[in-house]
Amino acid sequence: MAIISEQKYIGLSLTIVSITISILGWISILNIHYIKTNSSELLKNHFSQIENSLKGHQKVYLQAIPDPYFYLKQSDPNKTLLEFIPGELEIPSQHYSDTIASQDAFVFYREDLINQTIRTFLSEHPDWIREEINIPVPSQHWYSFGTIIYKKPR
Repeated sequence: MAIISEQKYIGLSLTIVSITISILGWISILNIHYIKTNSSELLKNHFSQIENSLKGHQKVYLQAIPDPYFYLKQSDPNKTLLEFIPGELEIPSQHYSDTIASQDAFVFYREDLINQTIRTFLSEHPDWIREEINIPVPSQHWYSFGTIIYKKPR
């Protein structure tokens, strides 16, 4: 009987400790993400930097996380924005090479995921300006993306 009673006590204690640790973890995440760092303000500032970098470029190809599509479209409805061709997909380039060549700027979040046709296009045009924008977040924050922009020189 004492063994059964002791097992119930250990099970209850383990449950209470587990719940307490989970709650403390959740509070820590909320503190880092929402209290110490205003993530929505960081995102807005990041999109604003992208928008400023793309001024004067009307045809933009986007392959970015976080995705600035709606922010850019709202700020300049006349800007032509194309969403990405995943770099890992093998799509015959004859279907879109003219479209790629007509772009004024490319926005990426990881260079290793750039579609091979776009990578070839950029290597054939070394005069294009490469700019890197990083999201300034505290080191313990989970949000650590950056953006790479290639722009046609004016």
